[in-house]
Amino acid sequence: MVFGVILGGLSAIGGALATFCSTIGGALGTAISTIGIALAKLTPELINAVSNLITAVSQIFDILTKDEKPEEIGLKASLSDRKPEDFDSTLEYIQHLRSMQLSPEDLEKLNDEKMKDVYKIGGMAIQINGINEKIGMDLNIGDYVKFAEIGIKTGEQVKEIIEKFKEKDVEPNINDAIEGNLDIEEASDIIQTLKEGVLEIEDNNEIWKQLNEMLGA
Repeated sequence: MVFGVILGGLSAIGGALATFCSTIGGALGTAISTIGIALAKLTPELINAVSNLITAVSQIFDILTKDEKPEEIGLKASLSDRKPEDFDSTLEYIQHLRSMQLSPEDLEKLNDEKMKDVYKIGGMAIQINGINEKIGMDLNIGDYVKFAEIGIKTGEQVKEIIEKFKEKDVEPNINDAIEGNLDIEEASDIIQTLKEGVLEIEDNNEIWKQLNEMLGA
């Protein structure tokens, strides 16, 4: 799943993204904007790694099927007259979007690379919300960036880490811990849990090495 226009910087899709966020509104609109800003700071390779990882995690937790595309979910969100707030859960909202049929005219909108990137970001935000609801914990775009930066690529690998956080009853504020945005004790608990989760991953040598390099160890 490759991003196109956004690789040239957020300015390339800024206006379209702002309009999309306004159309969606609410907390989801804010989340979409946050993701767009975060992605614009990354390299093309990392953007695609993060996007692919979110979709892989989404699939492992049965949020999206392997046949569903994030950009189509985002497109459906823009076309629907119902918002996330109209549903009791994000998963119900996703089921509503899944039930929508896209016409050939709707699908033509994905031929515009700028709009395809916008819809893809929308789909990423919806997936993240669905994953968080399913696991009962909050992972944000910054956490997925950190996962991708240390070479985590599969949903199974992220699931191992999530299970370790749940086992130890620690909130996975991974990005904030690594970036120094939390107090020392809380950050230490999170980083230690992350390390233990990585050690649960099969063939973890390269991931372990990159994690320690990230932590300056």
